[in-house]
Amino acid sequence: MDVKNYYWYTVTVQFVVEDEQTGKIKKVKENYLVKAVSITDAETQVAKDLDGTMSDYRILTATESKIIRVIKPNEIELNAYFTIFSSGDSSPRFMIFYGKRNMGEVDFQN
Repeated sequence: MDVKNYYWYTVTVQFVVEDEQTGKIKKVKENYLVKAVSITDAETQVAKDLDGTMSDYRILTATESKIIRVIKPNEIELNAYFTIFSSGDSSPRFMIFYGKRNMGEVDFQN
């Protein structure tokens, strides 16, 4: 029997988007938390998820996360996914998505 060990990986993606107010092109980074068997698997999962998006993107980095477990709220379905982003202070923030729909924002304090 082939048993796979899954780990959490943080995959950083850079998007090229147009600022709606100024019309200027800017680069925006987003971090994705991915459960995968390897860094390559994590990158592949993110690429599949972003396939068909309207903006150009580039996967910048993929690293094994220090997160060992994600405990989800009861009202979030299992196939929801999280986007980690920095709000400029030291506490990370997560955007919770179900499919492509934003389900809310969670602020984690140290």
